[in-house]
Amino acid sequence: MSIFQPEERQLLESLGRLADCNPFVPEFVDWERSVLGAGHEPDGAVWSLRASGVGESPAFARLGAAAAEVARRARERLLQSGAATLEERSSYARVAVFVL
Repeated sequence: MSIFQPEERQLLESLGRLADCNPFVPEFVDWERSVLGAGHEPDGAVWSLRASGVGESPAFARLGAAAAEVARRARERLLQSGAATLEERSSYARVAVFVL
């Protein structure tokens, strides 16, 4: 039994690429959009600190929630089955680091 459902694999790929991406390039926003889908609200062409120092990108909370949920479900499946491929363990570690 896989610790990831088929529909979670695209999310994992996008989260991994987002985690590896420089946040100051337009591709970062593209990966945000890939993770959040219709829930993505553009917040500029690239990520940047706000001059006011108030708030963060509205996407950050939703990205964290999406990553935390897929990590939680994978953890439950891993604890139940005790088995995962090397690739699944690597993906799980990557998303767990993203959540942290």
